[in-house]
Amino acid sequence: MENVHLAAAHWFFLLVIVTIFTFMIFRRDIVLPSIIGIFGLGLFAGKGNGLLDMVISGMQVVFQALLHSAVELFDIMLVNALMVAMLRSLQKSGADLLMVGQVKKLMVNGSFLCFRGHNVYRCYVFLAYTRGSTGRYSVDTDRYSSWLAGNGGSSTS
Repeated sequence: MENVHLAAAHWFFLLVIVTIFTFMIFRRDIVLPSIIGIFGLGLFAGKGNGLLDMVISGMQVVFQALLHSAVELFDIMLVNALMVAMLRSLQKSGADLLMVGQVKKLMVNGSFLCFRGHNVYRCYVFLAYTRGSTGRYSVDTDRYSSWLAGNGGSSTS
């Protein structure tokens, strides 16, 4: 088995990771320590003749890291933007009230066992599918006409 030699960059990387975890434990923002850590790793990795070359190398590493993360996270940001746009269109048309209206009686104070934690989504999908597919249960649209009209929920009846 050969010996593994840890360079100064490895120890600096370990220090950056410990610093980031420490910031997370104390619930502080980790963006600045991460950028400083990436810049420091760029300084260690800089193959230049002087300090200026190392600083430029550190800046290049930060830029490349930000560009790479933006490329990787673009799909997630696109999906989030589309979901927000669809939610806004549902809110504008009032369809969100019709969807939640089917199970509104069950979501009073969280006492219904199904509506705790992440199970709320599974229960909502199950109830909306079973109630919506049979045709026996329909949502009374007159109850929600004030919301659809834009009166902010004040019912006149």
